This record gives sequence, structure tokens and C-alpha cells, in this order.
Amino acid sequence: MTSKLADDVQGQGPNWVFLHGWGMNRQIWEPIRAQLSSHARVRVVDLPGFGDSPWQSEWHDFQHAGDAVQQHLEAVMDEPFYLLGWSMGGLFATELALRMPTQIKGLVLLASSPAFLARENWPGIRPDVLSAFQQQLKHDFAVTVQRFLAVQAMGSPAAKADVKLIKQLLAQAPIPNPQALAAGLTWLEQVDQRAQLKDLNCPTLRLYGRKDSLVPIAQIDALTPWLGSQTTTVVFEQSAHTPFLNEPQAFIDALVKFQR
Repeated sequence: MTSKLADDVQGQGPNWVFLHGWGMNRQIWEPIRAQLSSHARVRVVDLPGFGDSPWQSEWHDFQHAGDAVQQHLEAVMDEPFYLLGWSMGGLFATELALRMPTQIKGLVLLASSPAFLARENWPGIRPDVLSAFQQQLKHDFAVTVQRFLAVQAMGSPAAKADVKLIKQLLAQAPIPNPQALAAGLTWLEQVDQRAQLKDLNCPTLRLYGRKDSLVPIAQIDALTPWLGSQTTTVVFEQSAHTPFLNEPQAFIDALVKFQR
């Protein structure tokens, strides 16, 4: 059983698809869409259970959720495209690039990780932090999302303003399905794509915020043994987890350069 995901399209130029992060929806891209519209035709998608997209219980399994996104993109994209995944959206973007090698012209992973949970010799989110979010979610998902926003804004030069803006953007769409939020935390805890990265056969751009507390730039060196030869890395010096909000022009410039 499949259900159409929610999306919309704006702009002229090379085709792009943007996938958002945990607890978010496609409205998160609104502050940069006007600037992007003269450079690219961008389709922003609500992941399963987020924004206006439906949720089905079988999608708690990451591979099945990936099926839903893949089926949607195969239905709406009639030519090859660039794919960008921010944060948790990067897990989907990587999975799709592996599954759809002839359709993905380039992959951009924005403040994302192939393995979000910290492990031995691998920097990431501490297990106790993720566990606390999982426990909080059982009692009050609104508070959990609010706390997650505060964590992802940590280190930003304008943290309070970032949180305020993101809350305003999220309010433009329905609240996430609580089951989708719980599934997302499970994906962040369990999915590990490091060993698959060398199987990517498209140019890949990894974008980091130097002040990011969720995806530390220490991952750049830790990732080196896992990466293929087509990978480029850019660090935004004044950004935390949201370079597209902290340094929007530099972010757009990086995308325009990548698509040439």
C-alpha cells in the first residue's frame, strides 16, 4: 500500500529535491526558496508522517519508509535530479542515491551523518541524549520538539532567533505524527550507512556547520576511510545545524557551484 507524499515545486533551472530533518516539514526551506528559484527548480517534500504527508505503521521500518519516498519520487520526477538531505533527511537521501543510481545526478548531505549515534571512535549524538529524547517523546512530543530545536540551534550566532523562526515555519503545517517522530528517533539511533558510502556512484557534497552540536565537524576526519573519490566537503564557519539559515548566500553558492 502506498500513499502520495506532500510536496511543492518552485523555481527554474536544474531539478532538485530537498528532504527535511527530524520534527520538521517542507516549510523549513521557505526562507531560501525565493533566492534559489532563479538557480534551480526545487521540489520540497514532506517525509512520511511529517507536515502534510500521511503515516502508515509499516513505515516505522526505515527501509519501508524509504520505499514510500522512492515511490513518490519515481512518480513525480520524470528526469534525473540533484538530491539534498538535511540532518535526518540525509539518511533518506543516501538510501535513495544507492537505490536510484541512474536518477540521482548529485547528492548533497547537509549537517547530516551516515551514523548519528556516537560510537567507539565515532563522534555523534551521545546515547544518553538520544535516549532522553525518546523518553520525553512518550510524555509530551511538543516539549520534545522544542528541546530538539534548542539543541540544534546551540552554537548558532543567532540561536534564539533561529528557534523562533523555525517554530513559525513549522506552525504553517500540521504537527508531526507522534509515531513518525518516534520512528525518526529510532532511525537516528540505529541506522548506520558508513559501509555503504563507497557504493555511491554520483558526485557527493557534504556540508557542515562548524558550530554544529548534533553533527560535529570531527566527523570529517572520521569519515575519510569510508568515503569514495567523488566526495567534496565544505564547512560553514558561522553556522550550527542550519547553515541554510545561518549563512544562506554561502549555502546557495555551494549548491550552484555543485550543480555545474
